[in-house]
Amino acid sequence: LAPAGSNPIRRALADTHRRALGTADAVNAALAAVPPLATAFPPGLLGDQLRATARLIGARGPLAMKRQVFLVAMGGFDTHDDQNVLQPRLLGELSA
Repeated sequence: LAPAGSNPIRRALADTHRRALGTADAVNAALAAVPPLATAFPPGLLGDQLRATARLIGARGPLAMKRQVFLVAMGGFDTHDDQNVLQPRLLGELSA
């Protein structure tokens, strides 16, 4: 993040890093102020993503967010074999 001199690529990179760090600080501060959620989220990656999304929605005021759509993802459904073994676990996680 030191001054990048006359190299425009280094200046752009340093500026991007500064903005990213500033944004991370603002998001972390806003999330720290969000009260604990009473909602029970399922264990696993999908539940973690849903919890993080709910916390971001809780911090929307301080972050001045106007986003109405959030994206979470759950992979693993592209099974070419062992579907009878894999899909019950995947569908159970999705159902929870």
